[in-house]
Order: sequence, then C-alpha cells, then structure tokens
Amino acid sequence: MSVGQVLQRSLRTTDTLARRGGDVFAVLLPKADRTEAEIVGDKLVRAVREATTPLGDAASRSVTASVGVVLLEGAAELTADGVLIDAELATGDAKAAGGDRFAFFQLERHASRRALARRAWIDRIGDALDDSLALVAQPIADAQTGVVVAHELLLQMAGEDGALIAPAAFVPTARKHGLVAQMDRWVARRAIALLAQRPQATTPLAVQVSAGALADTALIPDVADALAETGVPADLLWFQLSEAFAVADLPRARAFAEQVTQLGCRFTLDGFGAELGNFAHLRELPSEGVTFDAALVRRCVTSAADRMMIEALVRAVHALGRRTIADGVDDAETHALLRALGIDAVQGRHVGEPSQLAQTFVAAPPAPTLAA
Repeated sequence: MSVGQVLQRSLRTTDTLARRGGDVFAVLLPKADRTEAEIVGDKLVRAVREATTPLGDAASRSVTASVGVVLLEGAAELTADGVLIDAELATGDAKAAGGDRFAFFQLERHASRRALARRAWIDRIGDALDDSLALVAQPIADAQTGVVVAHELLLQMAGEDGALIAPAAFVPTARKHGLVAQMDRWVARRAIALLAQRPQATTPLAVQVSAGALADTALIPDVADALAETGVPADLLWFQLSEAFAVADLPRARAFAEQVTQLGCRFTLDGFGAELGNFAHLRELPSEGVTFDAALVRRCVTSAADRMMIEALVRAVHALGRRTIADGVDDAETHALLRALGIDAVQGRHVGEPSQLAQTFVAAPPAPTLAA
C-alpha cells in the first residue's frame, strides 16, 4: 500500500488529500478547529508509523511522518502559497523534534523565518527557470480503444534532494511575483524542442497555460518562431486553458484561442464542469474540445447527480461538435462508466502515471485526430 493510500484511509470523507511532489502531501480539513486538527494530525502520524513497520532484516527500516498544521484563522496570509509556507515551517519544527509527530504553525515564533522562506522560494523559482524545471508526461487515451492519442506535459521543479516538486508548491508564488508568464513560455518552447528531437512522434504534446498567458504578448510570437525554426508540425502542439480563466476574461481568452488556432496549434478548455453556469463561452471559443474537471470525474461512480451531470455535459459538448476528455480516471470502474456515457478520451492513473519524457515517445500508431 502506498503512503498516499495510507493517508487517504485515515481521513474523513470531507477532507482533501493532494500530493505536492516527492514524499510531500497536503491535507485540507474543512471547518476543523484546533482540537480536530490535533486528532487528524496524530492519526496520520500513527497510520504511517503502523503501516511501515520494518520487516526485521538489515535492509528494511521504519518510516515516519512529520506533519505541520496551520489553522487558517491564524494564518499569516490567507493565500495558497502563504499557507503552504506556514505548513512547511511547522513541518520543519516536527522534523527538528525527531519526526513521527505533528507541530502547529505559530506566527510569533515563525514570522522572521517565514519572510526568509518566501524570499527563498522566489529565488528558487528564478533559478529553476534556468536549469531546475522539469516536465513529466501523462498519457491521454481513446476511451474506446485505449490507444494513446496525446501526452499532457506536467510542470515540476527539481528539489534540492532531487525529488520533483509539484506545481501547487511554487506556481502561486510565481504568479504573485510575475514569473508565471516565463514559465508558460519555457514549457511551450520545451514542448516544441522535444517534438523536434523526435521527428517520428505522431502524438501531440498538450501544455497548460496560465491566466497570465492571455495578456502575454510574447508567448504566441515565441511559439511561432520556434515552430518555424524547428519545422515541427503545429498541430502536434496543444494548448489547454482552464475554463475558469476563460470565463474570467472571455475577450482575451477568445483572442488567445484564435491566435493559437491560426498558428495551426490545437486548443481546448481544461477543468470543464467546475464553472457550472452559462455555456455560451463554449460556443464563442474556437476549441476542439473540453477536459472535464477531475473532481467531477472522480465522483461520478458514487454520485448519481455527478453522473447525470457528466452525461448531460457530454451531450451538450457533442452537440456543438466538440470532443470530450475526462481527467482523474483512476480505476477501471470509472473508465467503464465514462465509456458508456460517451466520453471520447480519458487520462488518469488507470490510463498511465506521469512518466519521464524518455518513456513518452515510444513507437505508437498514429494518433486519431481530436477534431470531432
């Protein structure tokens, strides 16, 4: 059993677990007070300890957890990156005390260290733009045949110990300090370079762009120049934009999508279904399709309401001549249900874990087009 599974089994149904990268996890406890946080923190520490009892041979050793707890009403700054920095400082206290325990963030104790930690993150992100950013690729497969039709590139940062750090740990800080546009351009250029290195590749590479990409006048010219210099077919580069970003600034989203498609690249909306409202924006954007929100997908097996919602959304998207992709497909049961509901493509742990890019471009049949 993985550490993630051990942690998940120790949480309540209302709690949310996310892996931030390497051996680092984050847990959100909605509406929990200090007492409840203590109970959950102690339960997580004990669960890891009990699930990793050494086998008794010289090669085995026990594994313990160090947990940092932040009470949101006492957080120094109620932003994602601020809370995560506070949690890291508290976790550091738990580790310094010997591990196998939890510790609370205390503003009066951690204030000076917090400022240093924030500055250190900004410096790390700046350095990463030179040599520490990394990409892993997650396959997207045809829901009916299982044939891989594309790979989504996921941005990571190499940590000091060599472990990969998930974007949730550094993107909020990058966004706040105006560095996220540089990341968008780095990922796009890297994707084109990878395709150029493997001219036999026939499956597109999908890249996520931030809300900042909508106002970045350098991104599209950079992509156009790189495509022209390398000769990479434009339709092998696929841009994904969060539906939430598109709805927040529809005129810029439309302009961005039009520029992308004029280049010959692909464009789809990501996180579809999280913004349940008027779908007029879907008609106005020149997208090939949508990727359903992973949280919605993961609930479809156990929630009849979410299942009916996905079925209705599939019909609406298909009626507009667009394709549908489901993210967060982590088991065979979910895959089978989505296939029955008419989903066109799927991605998630059941399809394939994110892998190093060297494993991505294996010999494969030509990818079916994503166009409807």
